[in-house]
Amino acid sequence: MKRTNITFLLTLLMSMLGTTASAYVAEVDGIYYNFSGSKATVTYMATGSSNKDAYKGEVNIPPTVTYSGTIYTVTAIGEKAFSACSKLNTVTIPDNVTSIGEQAFSSCPSLTSVNIPNGVTSISKQTFTSCRSLTTITIPSSVTSIGERAFDGCRSLTTISIPSSVTSIGERAFNGCRSLTTITIPSSVISIGERAFSDCDELSSIVVEEGNTVYDSRENCNAIILTDAKTLYIGCKNTTIPSSVTSIGERAFDGCRSLTTISIPNSVTSIGEHAFNSCTGLTSVTIPNSVITICEWAFSNCSGLTAISIGNSVTSIGNYAFNGCSGLTAITIPHSVTTIGENAFDNCSGLTTVTIPNSVTAINNSVFSSCSSLTSVTIPSSVTSIGVRAFYLCSSLTSVYCFAESVPSTAANAFENSSYGSATLYVPAAALEAYQAAEPWSSFNSFEAASNQCAPPTIAFDKGQLTFTCETEGVRYVYSLSTGNITTDSGNVNPLAPILHVSVYAMKDGYVDSYPATLDIDISGLKGDTNGDGKITISDAVGIVNIILGNNGGGGPLVEE
Repeated sequence: MKRTNITFLLTLLMSMLGTTASAYVAEVDGIYYNFSGSKATVTYMATGSSNKDAYKGEVNIPPTVTYSGTIYTVTAIGEKAFSACSKLNTVTIPDNVTSIGEQAFSSCPSLTSVNIPNGVTSISKQTFTSCRSLTTITIPSSVTSIGERAFDGCRSLTTISIPSSVTSIGERAFNGCRSLTTITIPSSVISIGERAFSDCDELSSIVVEEGNTVYDSRENCNAIILTDAKTLYIGCKNTTIPSSVTSIGERAFDGCRSLTTISIPNSVTSIGEHAFNSCTGLTSVTIPNSVITICEWAFSNCSGLTAISIGNSVTSIGNYAFNGCSGLTAITIPHSVTTIGENAFDNCSGLTTVTIPNSVTAINNSVFSSCSSLTSVTIPSSVTSIGVRAFYLCSSLTSVYCFAESVPSTAANAFENSSYGSATLYVPAAALEAYQAAEPWSSFNSFEAASNQCAPPTIAFDKGQLTFTCETEGVRYVYSLSTGNITTDSGNVNPLAPILHVSVYAMKDGYVDSYPATLDIDISGLKGDTNGDGKITISDAVGIVNIILGNNGGGGPLVEE
């Protein structure tokens, strides 16, 4: 009796181990199945063995399968059933299949086509991830959700039709679909995950159907707008940002490498994290005066970016905001900025000169790390601390101007692996000895007394002309103009304020920027209706500003350097 029990237990244990070690119950005509009741699920080979050669060429899944005299109805394709089958080309799925598991066809690089039966209600997480040869797929009307990364990396997919029954599209669902050109979001969709269409290089048309309660594509903008938040959620290379949008959301243009130009309206107050990350085709950006915050990674790895104008209302530049912008040769940081985040300009290898405004009190860790072309840096008197590796690998440094009369608290490796050992440090005359005695400043090659800060400019306005003068010779002027109380409205209102606000500061290489000078100009005596439409509106205000700038109403820029 005892021996029988031991034999039974050993048999049971081996059976359990066998079940654990094997992913299938039976193989019939080259297809692997698990059985439950009267139903069969297509599955993969034994655990521990490669699925690479489990299925090849064309696979036709039968509606029923007979095993040990029992007929089973095939109702499901299990998780990872065809995953990593490198030689699989096509799969035909019977109509009675209602469930396709996670990663069922993931990493099948040769798969070109799959039919999804009408009974399937969801496309699961990573179902077709990295199926790089998949060109077309039809999603049946029975599907209500598309899971996370469902088509991530399907770089040959050119078109996709999302049925009107779908209510949710998961995170990164179509990420990396680089051949996808158009997408229509039905009115039924109430949830779209982050990065749903990131890295879709050729996406040129995005339309949200009318009647959608969460998203819209107002003014034919070729973008997905969060209706209530007025946030641009997902854009493409042909996006026009509507003037009603108040923020550009996280990853809105992430990986949109075909984006070459973008106009940001002055209704926008914030640019979200990774908003333009890796837009390699983008060459120039003007950030309007309305923007207050440039978030982390906002323009990181925009290697084609050669020029950027930052508005005079920006107070913070986030961590890694311009990291990897290797084409950027110059940057003017306005006096409104009080915080520059860690690694903000890290690896901007084309940057040659930097002047930090006197509104900044700390230079954070690795802010200008790996700026290998940087030759000159100007640090204002307001700076009290310089962080770890702030100028690491700045191998072309020849001159550093530091106007702080008290030596800033400076990390020992702030200039590590840079050329500061052969550079000249310019500091206030009264502080020369203090810098010569303090590390890492004492390791500079030579020391000289620095020139003073640029004198504040004076502003004159006469006969419609705006003039700036400065006691410091050879300066450049950075100025902004704005008219108060101008708003946008769907109707023809008269919101023109009679005051023009002027703000200007002077800058010069090797000098600290001057403090801003301001002037309010009464423009009520000027002709208000500049465009002759019989009304005084926003366009007239712009016209007046341009007249003042000497542009004769030609639509010139409102911010000049």
